[in-house]
Amino acid sequence: MATAADVASLLRRSRSVLLVAHRPPDADGVGSLLALGRLLEDRGAQVERVCAEPLDPGLLTLPGAERVALAPSPAGRWDAAVLLDCASLERAGLGEGVLSRAGRVVNVDHHLTNPGFGDLPLVDPAAPATAALVAALFDALGEEIAPEDATCLYAGLLTDTDRFTAENAGPEAHLLAARLLRAGAASGPVASAMYAARPLSALRLEARALERLRTNADGRVAWVALGPEDFRAAGVDASTAEDLAPMVAAVAGVWAGAYLRPGQGGVRVGLRSRHPAVDVAAVAQRLGGGGHRWAAGCTLPPDPDPVARVVGALEEAVRRAAG
Repeated sequence: MATAADVASLLRRSRSVLLVAHRPPDADGVGSLLALGRLLEDRGAQVERVCAEPLDPGLLTLPGAERVALAPSPAGRWDAAVLLDCASLERAGLGEGVLSRAGRVVNVDHHLTNPGFGDLPLVDPAAPATAALVAALFDALGEEIAPEDATCLYAGLLTDTDRFTAENAGPEAHLLAARLLRAGAASGPVASAMYAARPLSALRLEARALERLRTNADGRVAWVALGPEDFRAAGVDASTAEDLAPMVAAVAGVWAGAYLRPGQGGVRVGLRSRHPAVDVAAVAQRLGGGGHRWAAGCTLPPDPDPVARVVGALEEAVRRAAG
């Protein structure tokens, strides 16, 4: 594995850089991309910022989010391509041959299931968020974190620790939060944009999800499956919809939850664990995805009964955890 110093050495020499956040976008990937992009531009590099799927309204409030494109320049060439928070190459959503136009490929991530792809894999599953690794890159480059960067990184930290309630919200997460707040992070507006100031259409979709919420395994597994008709009725674009898996897993007594919805190429699945012995990353890997022990996901190809596959896998994980 590479170190922050290794990556910083490459970035110092790079005059053109492609930055890529994973699909579907979230605050950790996008916030990390925005903070690193501004830093590199301030150091004189030409930077392209890419996320293969549109940002939702909350993410669009982050400083610089309007500069994120859906695809890199068709003829672009870069000294380095940095993939941020991508547990796998597939999650970057890049077209064939794009990375061959980059001199070096850097993999900055904190997912346990990341295989360590790229020329410089800076992968640390102990980090509370990829935002923490980007903060380490600021240090390795000898740069201060500006208020707008602190805001973007705080958004990633806040959401990837599930508002500091997940098992990764240990001392490192709180120390980094304090550092970002001292650096000028707009914590109140970030929390509001991510969790409070939600469009009416999103709340209507959530209401439909609550109507369809089901439990199994004596109430220890919960799931919701929404179809295209639900998104149309609520007036929500499925490509920018938030992940409702945390809501599904918040039911009292639930050990693991799943949220299934339409996605590019099949059915997108978000998984959450609320029990220390239930590892949803392992479940996601068996289904072709990845993630963390407590939060993971995958995209299933068209399947006659995706609910049965997902719920069956969660029930098996719960039975094992119960001994």
